[in-house]
Amino acid sequence: MKLAQIETENVLGIPDGGYTFVRPGAPASDRITLVVGPRGAGKTSLLEAIVFAKEHIGGYGPPQRPTSLLRAGALRGPLRARFLLDAEEQARAELASPEVEISVELRSDAPLPDVARGTRALFGHFSFDERESKLEYFPDTRSLEVSGAPTAVELEKRLRPTRLPQKYEGLVPSLCALSSLDGARALEESATRGLLLGDDAPDSLGPYRRALARLAPEVHLRGVVPGDGGPQLVFAIKDRGVVPLAGLSGAQKQALLFAGTIVRLGLAQSLILIDLPELFVHGADHEAFYRGLLAIAPGAQFIIATGSSALVQCVGRDQTIALTSPR
Repeated sequence: MKLAQIETENVLGIPDGGYTFVRPGAPASDRITLVVGPRGAGKTSLLEAIVFAKEHIGGYGPPQRPTSLLRAGALRGPLRARFLLDAEEQARAELASPEVEISVELRSDAPLPDVARGTRALFGHFSFDERESKLEYFPDTRSLEVSGAPTAVELEKRLRPTRLPQKYEGLVPSLCALSSLDGARALEESATRGLLLGDDAPDSLGPYRRALARLAPEVHLRGVVPGDGGPQLVFAIKDRGVVPLAGLSGAQKQALLFAGTIVRLGLAQSLILIDLPELFVHGADHEAFYRGLLAIAPGAQFIIATGSSALVQCVGRDQTIALTSPR
């Protein structure tokens, strides 16, 4: 599932017009679009219009009111979007064409869109399988919240289109659970097969370590140790030794949030929307952080709202959508 184009009129702060994200004849590596512009130009609104369009075809959660996207004072406004499917997705949806188009009239009495059952099922399907495309929206309000237990697939599905503060609270507990399960398996192996602990030991955290190293090379995810409130993650940081999660900087926590979410939810082939990836990241590190994101989701389409000039210099002009401030 890739977004090819979206057209809006009277949608929040977005200038009326059409916006292209997949360019005809572009190479497969051309899968990045940066959305830039001054404050109030509608960068976040464009991302949320994309979320709305995908959810209106097939939703992860409850349907969003069409009027919630309307610009103040407007009574109605059309929103059109065109998505592209790969061959496997097209077959699953039982479609004759790889293109899926939707046209929604944003008004209080708007009818439900006429979407084929297979298409609705495809767009509404969510799993942790990295071979399956899905939508992930990293809002600018994201934070690494910690809850008491890992969250299940069905809850994670409902959280994906939202900006809710608990959106990423299941990540850290799930990593702790993986490490604890590895420990239990290692003990079982040593008892049943006579292996020494550490010989051929399971390492479910390995993919998370490698992804984190792409975004924060100075941070190594060591594993889990007992704590007052239960198991807790610990990290080895160059020149600082071993620290708990609370000892990470804001930028390092962001790196863990992105790396952990992309690996855990299986986003390697997905449509990933990011509002301000540079949050807490020093300007000198913006490009490296951006390159790291591309490396850990090699088949994903990224649509990124940013204020970073360093990121703009990383892509071609035809990969940038420049929004203007409202008059």
